[in-house]
Amino acid sequence: MGEVHRARAFGAAGVTKELCIKRIRCERLADPASLARFVAEARVSMRLSHANIVSVFDFGRSENDYYLAMEWVDGCDLRRLLGARQTPLDEDVALYIAAEIARGLAYIHELGDDARRLAHCDLKPANVLVSRAGEVKIADFGVAVHEATLGAGGTRRYMAPEQWTGGTVGPAVDLYALGLVLDEMLGGDAARQAPSDRDAKDAPPHAYAPPEGVAPALGALLTRLCALEPSARPASASEVLDALEALLAEARVRSKRSPRELLAREVGTLAVARAQDTSDEAADFKTDASYVTEGESETFARRMRPDASPRTESRNTPMPPRPPPTRWTARVVPLLALVALVAITFQLGRSRAPEPVVTERPAAPATSAVGAPAVPPAEVTPPRETSEPAPPRDPLTPAPTEPARRALARVPSPTTPEAPPPPTSAEPAPVAPAVVRLNARPWADVTIDGTARGVTPLVEVALAPGGHDIVFTNPALGASRTEHVDLVSGEHRDVIVDLR
Repeated sequence: MGEVHRARAFGAAGVTKELCIKRIRCERLADPASLARFVAEARVSMRLSHANIVSVFDFGRSENDYYLAMEWVDGCDLRRLLGARQTPLDEDVALYIAAEIARGLAYIHELGDDARRLAHCDLKPANVLVSRAGEVKIADFGVAVHEATLGAGGTRRYMAPEQWTGGTVGPAVDLYALGLVLDEMLGGDAARQAPSDRDAKDAPPHAYAPPEGVAPALGALLTRLCALEPSARPASASEVLDALEALLAEARVRSKRSPRELLAREVGTLAVARAQDTSDEAADFKTDASYVTEGESETFARRMRPDASPRTESRNTPMPPRPPPTRWTARVVPLLALVALVAITFQLGRSRAPEPVVTERPAAPATSAVGAPAVPPAEVTPPRETSEPAPPRDPLTPAPTEPARRALARVPSPTTPEAPPPPTSAEPAPVAPAVVRLNARPWADVTIDGTARGVTPLVEVALAPGGHDIVFTNPALGASRTEHVDLVSGEHRDVIVDLR
């Protein structure tokens, strides 16, 4: 249902924090059931605060995407830790992990509404994270429900019989799953022999038998945890925690070592080896169908590579580089620079244009009390710039009268050119691009108008307005599909295809 990405949050003064961002898959955004499930997970996770539970810092929405900001656990999940070993975990290490899980379950089961306790309902090795410091944390509350709920989801191999058949569930289903996880850590195969999703719901469950070589007290506890009837299991996770701590104290006396330090050392060695050698990614390939069937969760960030499946895991993936500029950016940036240059030139031309010569009209002559006209004030005319000296006036030619002198002042000088008209820009205004989000099920290589764009999911792909041909190709399935889209300026569109 969700994608999990490794991220980095930036605070004031350059402070950063690594965390995980979980969001709904692009193809499930239009599914109301998936959205309701994601919101329910956020509602439960935001209430939890415990050392053995993955912390959730924030739940929000960005445009049409809902997301969870969660704690980044530097290590691996228990499924990967068990898969990297050729032998079972040491008994004291397995008891330590089981005790930490029971401690987290005891906290979860005490939360609820109206005296209805909460149940995780999907406890399995893939949802148990172990860090380099030896911490053990429970993750993924996507199917958590309150007590007395009917038909809770989960992973079939770790489901209690009443959960698989759609009966009433409660905290007892988590104790059953804890028993199967502890059995798997000790080398048992109860989970592998359990019915799978392909079996009918009325398939009879197998009676549990402890692994060979375990202590009798530990075998008795496992038998109680994996009992088919809920009433035969321990009453609470706190009771299981007390029993596990007593067994762990005896194991530590015998081994004289710290199981937490052993776990931290093994997780650190596994993380370093995986960072140095990623050649096992091909063996870890999972198709989308197997993911849905087995219910395996995506615990760490995924790096999309053209030569591998999008579900190929790379734990220590560096931050992706900044994407290259698109064709739209390469066209619009020079256009904007040209418009700015024309505007600057126009402004400079206006500032350098000569100011027009304005001659004030003289005031009307005032009339004295005896009727004699008053002498008009002398008119001040600004000197006219000329490169030739004024010719001498002929003494026989009468001086020009005042009306003639005003008419001459209004005649423009033949040596002063008129200011040119301001330049105008005929460049078109920039057009906003359209943004598309592309995804395919299970995955596909994307080509847009003959140019390769990468592997789905692709988010925030800017395209010029108009028609485009988008080709989705999955070489593993031998499938290809072409979608033609007509985009308008500023449009946001999702293009999702199913190639199965």
